Amino acid sequence: MAAYLTAGCRFGAWQPYLSYAARRSAGVDADPRIVDPIAARTVGAVLAAQNYSQDTASLGLRWDLALNLALKVQVDRVMPRDGARGTFTQPLPAGRQHSDVISFAVNLIF
Repeated sequence: MAAYLTAGCRFGAWQPYLSYAARRSAGVDADPRIVDPIAARTVGAVLAAQNYSQDTASLGLRWDLALNLALKVQVDRVMPRDGARGTFTQPLPAGRQHSDVISFAVNLIF
């Protein structure tokens, strides 16, 4: 399950915005009816690897250079939840609760 909310306000060619997103993986525990210990561990490992639960808070700024060209900068604070690695390929280092991501983009419509 996932949801997000974004709010922004345009000031001429500039548009600052805030976003909040949440993503939760359901059913990440092995079925307790699996009695074979090897099968239970295998199923549990597969399900744990698919746990993408995280919250993300974002602050961004869009600048419309022309009718079909915009520059964007965005800072995200990504916070994996419930022992998940979120959408990262590796878990965060021990003791880290979040990671900050900065992105720059050019949007071109032709």
